[in-house]
Amino acid sequence: MAWISVSLAGSPFREAPLTHEVALASDAVVLPHRDPADTFLAATAKVYDLTLVTADENLLKGKGYSVLVAQ
Repeated sequence: MAWISVSLAGSPFREAPLTHEVALASDAVVLPHRDPADTFLAATAKVYDLTLVTADENLLKGKGYSVLVAQ
């Protein structure tokens, strides 16, 4: 999987790790379902002040984080 490291090294992407702060922020995220992966995605966006880009209807209906509709 060396290609992943090579690809990321040349890109503007940064890692947004799942931290204790993200785990705590997951309580402030409101979603219409109980999917823990979506909860952590939304909480990560909230903690790192990111906009979550998604076409997932459940994430688009959520509250407590910034979201942008992906087409």
